[in-house]
Amino acid sequence: MGGLVLNDRGELLAIRERGSQGYKLPGGHVELGEDLAPAVVREVWEETGIRSAFRSVVGLVTTHPYRFGKSNLYVVCRLDPLSAEIAIQDPEEIEDARWLALPEYLADPGNSAFNRELVRSLAQAEGLQTSALNSERYPKAEVFLAQPSKD
Repeated sequence: MGGLVLNDRGELLAIRERGSQGYKLPGGHVELGEDLAPAVVREVWEETGIRSAFRSVVGLVTTHPYRFGKSNLYVVCRLDPLSAEIAIQDPEEIEDARWLALPEYLADPGNSAFNRELVRSLAQAEGLQTSALNSERYPKAEVFLAQPSKD
């Protein structure tokens, strides 16, 4: 999963992994039994030191086949930053983390075309928000639903 975090100045929180060329969204894997919303908040903090609040799910990407002959589901979540000072928590994995002006990020050919299009498409998206819907059949479900339009 990836965390799309934009600050009040319209800057994108981005990371560069050790040994990689361009910048991408911070994120990682959901642990077994972990809900998506707290997982993406945790991953963003682990990679950047930025505290954030989950806002919505804004994108899904599937890859077939992926590792071990399985499919991969990449979920992009919109987060609101609660802090601004970057403090990389895992310098062995993350080489750099920074706030980048959105136009600068989108124009930089050093960032993959996939990541640039992902950010361009989702930067203004509101997406699916968490719901209080609870089911007796699935009491531990994490539910995301589209909200009614304001029109």
